[in-house]
Amino acid sequence: MDYMNETDLKAGGSRQTALHQAAAEATRAGFGRNVFVRAVAAVSNFCRENCAYCGMRRDYIIYKRDRFIMTEARVLAAIEAEGLADYYREQLARAMVAPNLAATAVQV
Repeated sequence: MDYMNETDLKAGGSRQTALHQAAAEATRAGFGRNVFVRAVAAVSNFCRENCAYCGMRRDYIIYKRDRFIMTEARVLAAIEAEGLADYYREQLARAMVAPNLAATAVQV
């Protein structure tokens, strides 16, 4: 299935089932049965980018008056308090060795 149009997007019945099957096959071909888990720990809501979808984007008016940056000491204290130091050390090591593989894959 190389090309989809508006009719395909509104399809029902067997056509919709065929589209779902094709999508599932394409997903499995590209990603296998892995789910990549990614979590962002915000230490600031300052950002130089202006992505339209993001709540922390540079021009988001709500944050103009309430920007924050956690100090390194506060970040490290929070990590230690939650007992996550080993986890973050492992994630940092992965990111330094292979930045594109830093996410954790979970087999489903």
